[in-house]
Amino acid sequence: MQEQAQRFAEKAIDISRFLLEIGFKPGSLSKAHTYTYQDACHLKNAQNIASEPRKLLQAIPNLNLVEIGDEGRCCGSAGTYIIEQPEDAKRLGMEKATAIRTTKAEGVISGNIGCITQIKMYVEEYNLPVYQTVEVLAETIPDLK
Repeated sequence: MQEQAQRFAEKAIDISRFLLEIGFKPGSLSKAHTYTYQDACHLKNAQNIASEPRKLLQAIPNLNLVEIGDEGRCCGSAGTYIIEQPEDAKRLGMEKATAIRTTKAEGVISGNIGCITQIKMYVEEYNLPVYQTVEVLAETIPDLK
C-alpha cells in the first residue's frame, strides 16, 4: 500500500500549480480590487507553493495584490493546532488580522480552508471578505459568473 500511496501522492498537485502548468489565463474581475494573499503553511512549507497562486492572481488585470508583510507567519489554524493550542491559535489569528488590516486590502485570499476559517473569525470586525484562490479566479471567467 505504501508504494501505491506514493504513486498517488506524486500525481496530486495544488490547483494553482496545475492551472499554471496548463497555461490558464484569468480574465478580469467586474471591478478593480486590492486583495492580499495569505500563504497557507501546508502549501508554503510542505509543498513549496508560494509563487504559483500569486502568479495567477497577479495576471488578473484589475487586481492589485499586496503582501501582508509578516513573512508568511502562520494564521494559527494549522490542522489540529487550533484545537490543541486554542490560546496560541487565537493570539496568532489576532496577529494575522492586524497584519492584514495594515495592508489596507479590501479582501483576503488563501488556498486553505483552515486558514480561511481562522482568518474570517479575526477580520470579521473589519468587514473583510476572505476568499479561496479558485473563487477569485472563477470570478474572472465570464461563463461562470
